[in-house]
Amino acid sequence: MFYLDFLKNSDKGNFFKTWRYNLSQLLKVIYQSKKLEAIIENDKSEKRFVSFWMDQWALCLSVLKYNNKIGNFVYRVHQHDLYIDNNPKQYIPFRFFNMKMSAGVFPDSKRGVNYLQELNYYPEKVHLGHLGVIDKGTNPFKKEEFVIVSCSALVARKRVELIADVLNLVTIPVTWIHFGWEGETADAFEKLKAKCEKLPKNIKVVLKGEVSYNELLEFYKTTSVNLFVTLSRSEGLPVSVIEAVSFGIPVLATDVMGLPDVVTEDSGIVIRPDLKKEKMAEVITQFASGTKNTAEFRAKTKKFWKENFSSEVNYSKFNTFINN
Repeated sequence: MFYLDFLKNSDKGNFFKTWRYNLSQLLKVIYQSKKLEAIIENDKSEKRFVSFWMDQWALCLSVLKYNNKIGNFVYRVHQHDLYIDNNPKQYIPFRFFNMKMSAGVFPDSKRGVNYLQELNYYPEKVHLGHLGVIDKGTNPFKKEEFVIVSCSALVARKRVELIADVLNLVTIPVTWIHFGWEGETADAFEKLKAKCEKLPKNIKVVLKGEVSYNELLEFYKTTSVNLFVTLSRSEGLPVSVIEAVSFGIPVLATDVMGLPDVVTEDSGIVIRPDLKKEKMAEVITQFASGTKNTAEFRAKTKKFWKENFSSEVNYSKFNTFINN
């Protein structure tokens, strides 16, 4: 396995930089696979093997498949386990071996599919595997007060502070509500709070911080949200965006990785990640008075979710792939 990783991976530089860590992870996985094998042998029920990430558990399944201890398995890939640039070590080990052993690999976006197929390891095994959510309701709509919402951790790639910088240039009345507290530094929330306190009077900010999932759903069910905003510079395909669209809330998102799959002309607006802040402010202002801030467009957004990102639709497709 270690030899194949060296042979097949074109990034020889990072292979040598990370070989000690990867070797230790491999030895750990071989140990874990023995534990998993014992569990499998003690349970005689029919089984399906799926890993949600291409992590140590996908590698465990690969080891078990190689040793003829299990039949077929599949795994999903999303972001740090898919794109080199989003991996903390800038290297994804054992990818060829995982793809060789698996029956199918399911990136969560069209770009992810193209990215993996271009590696030309086992392109025929790569299939689109959009995630989905169930219908939890429809967001009420009021045009009188313009409310935007964001929902994410306060990490650098999410660029939550950029939303504040953009709103600083917006002249219409806006209420911005942010859900999410955890950051890469202990003072991330306080830094965002300090920046928001300097915004002009036409911008009202509510930093909700960390809330339970049920609280978030209750908010979407009862509080009118005109626009969901995410300005990430890198993403997989975040469930937070799928969730917003499922409530019929249009989305403003950057054109990165999987976001254009869920944010289209039928569900919102996609902008370049390097668009100037002044232009982003214009987009928000124009949206507020445009045809997408209407009940008719929100109905179209809900319909788009139902046809493309409903869990009933997408997981039925996924199960069909596994059955086959």
